[in-house]
Amino acid sequence: MKRNFLFVNTIISELNSTKNEFVKIKEELNSGLSDILLKGLFTYQVSKFETTLNEIIKMFLNAFPEKIPEKSFKPTKEKVIENPESLISSVVDSYINELSYKNLHEYLKVFIDITSIEENTDEIIDKLIEMKETRNLLVHNDLKVNEIYLAKCKNYKRASDRDINKYIDFDEEYIKECLNLCVDFMDFYLLTKLQMKYKDYTKIKAMKEIWDYLFDTPILKFDDFWEHDGTYLSYFKMDEETLKAKITMCSTTEKMSLFYLLIQYNDSLVEAYLEKYQYRLLSLGNLHGKRKEDHIYLQAILTKYPRLFQQDIRHHIT
Repeated sequence: MKRNFLFVNTIISELNSTKNEFVKIKEELNSGLSDILLKGLFTYQVSKFETTLNEIIKMFLNAFPEKIPEKSFKPTKEKVIENPESLISSVVDSYINELSYKNLHEYLKVFIDITSIEENTDEIIDKLIEMKETRNLLVHNDLKVNEIYLAKCKNYKRASDRDINKYIDFDEEYIKECLNLCVDFMDFYLLTKLQMKYKDYTKIKAMKEIWDYLFDTPILKFDDFWEHDGTYLSYFKMDEETLKAKITMCSTTEKMSLFYLLIQYNDSLVEAYLEKYQYRLLSLGNLHGKRKEDHIYLQAILTKYPRLFQQDIRHHIT
């Protein structure tokens, strides 16, 4: 049974959040800033772009750990002993840190492979590489052109061999161009493709997979309990009398699993039954074999995704 899930809405929210940050940077640029503040905004903008890509990779690798290269699985003895449940996250963080040292062209190749989106050969990639290398000139060489910049910016560059040790052009307009470049990349290269390819990877999909795995009985149909639109969870739709009848027909194991799920949504749904079944909720002593494994699995899932069976507050980020 799956223990890790990808949520396309979380990816979209991450991208839209970064786009909103870029809008704020544009507003700051229009207010007229000193050279020092311009340099600071530019450095932050490039870093924000990179961390956003890292966050998307992290979401994918945590959901699909099989995509992590085998050579990256190097957990230490301490990690295994202290917290075996966090091993995947630890390996993912280590791998992403390793990726961060690659040049942007290599990094994007890995990004494309992990997300399984179609490769884009447009010049936008070359311009993103140039943007990053200009940031590196700013941070490491006071914006003076060097051989590293010329070597890494192979297909698009704003300087030549004659400009080595000269200052590269850097002003408000260049920063705005880079902002537009990042937004275009996120809109047309990431948002559109990721949303299209992973449109079915929703919270409801994960909820259904967990529910169907736990409850193999016609009396516990997912859609009998939850109102949703395939993406968002609207509300728990079963009335008290119907819920009571369902609980009465459930096995001990089904009751335990059902109570854990309903408590996460709203503990008042099962308050009337807790006193009667409390000892079963707090002890796994009466469970054995697959029933025990299933319940331990459910506890781990609800710990890892504490808001999975909670109602969604709809909102639209533009």
